Order: sequence, then structure tokens, then C-alpha cells
Amino acid sequence: MAEKMMVFCDFDGTITEEETLEHFIEECLQIDVKQLSEEMEKKGYTVKRGIKEQMERIPSQTYKSVLHRTGRRKIREGFVEFLRYMQHLEVPVVVVSGGLEEMVMDSLSDYKDMIAAIYHAKADLSQEYVHYYSEYESEEELVSKVTIMRKYDVQTTICIGDSYTDKIMAVHSDIVFARDRLAKAMRECDKSYYEFDTFFDIIEIMENYRRN
Repeated sequence: MAEKMMVFCDFDGTITEEETLEHFIEECLQIDVKQLSEEMEKKGYTVKRGIKEQMERIPSQTYKSVLHRTGRRKIREGFVEFLRYMQHLEVPVVVVSGGLEEMVMDSLSDYKDMIAAIYHAKADLSQEYVHYYSEYESEEELVSKVTIMRKYDVQTTICIGDSYTDKIMAVHSDIVFARDRLAKAMRECDKSYYEFDTFFDIIEIMENYRRN
């Protein structure tokens, strides 16, 4: 039986207040990730190729040592209230992330019972350098969020995200909540969206949506 509505929510910079993957790569490689990403974009790199090339420059031992001293990331205000609100509405929440498995799972450990499923990328550390991959790779994305979204039989899809890595999922969603780079991408492709700063904003917008 199809779900009436389902939420597909990004992790880095959406659930967390900062881009955890970018900061992790910066600490491992001592580079400016945004500048490097812009250079890769100008060269026509896909999101997948850009992330994989950056991650696979990291020695496996460096990955382990940086991860060891990295704590849980700060969660965006209103997230737990949002999960409770979705439970009240009987709307499942699925987290879809191209971020680090260990960081995603550790940061969300207190909320697992309120989340229907969590998808993320994985790091193979068996060789000298990191091999970064996922079970849902597509030609363009390391973690194809729209492929994950299509696994579910659902009438109305809701996307929540903050970055260009969420663009394909957002374009294929019925309702979009966007901030930062994703909001810019939505304006560029003339896709309607709701802008948010905290998850309290999303709750308020959802309440107004339901009333109307």
C-alpha cells in the first residue's frame, strides 16, 4: 500500500548546522574544499566525481585519525521536534546522505527510533588510500538520492536539503524545503520551494500547508 506522504531529508548542512563532509576533507587534506569544488565544477565534473576524487586523496590512516578526534556534529534547531511532528502526522522520514557513515550514524543515534531509514556513503579503508562508494551510485551521484526515493511507493514526496548534491532529488520531489546552495539551484531551474533556516520553520510551513 502506498504511503500518502514521505520525507527525504539530507544530512550534511541540513540536519547538521555545518557541512560535515567538507570540513572532514579540509582537515584531512588541508585544502579549501569550496574552492576546489568550484574548480572541479568549471571543469565539468559531476558531483560524484568531485567527491570521490577528493575523498580518495585521503590516506586511510589519516581518515581514521581525523575521524577519531571528530565528535558528534551540532544538530539544527528543531530537528527532534520535527521528527515528533512527522510521527504525529504518520509521515515517515528517510535520511539520505552522501556523508561519512560513522558521522551520520553517530550523530543520529539518539533519533534512530523516529527515522524510517538512513542511507549514506561508505569508506573502504583496507588499502593505503580511502575508497569511497555507496550501493546507490549513479553516473552523476555517489549516493543517488532519487534512486533511493523511487524505492518507496509514495504519493507525495517531500525533499529537505541545502546543497547542489540535493538538486536531482529536489527536482523530482513534489514539495521542496531548501536553504543555501539548494535554494539557489531551485531558483536557477525555476522550481518552487519553501526556504527554511530551522526545522521549526518547516513545521510551521507544513501546518499552514495542511490547513490550506
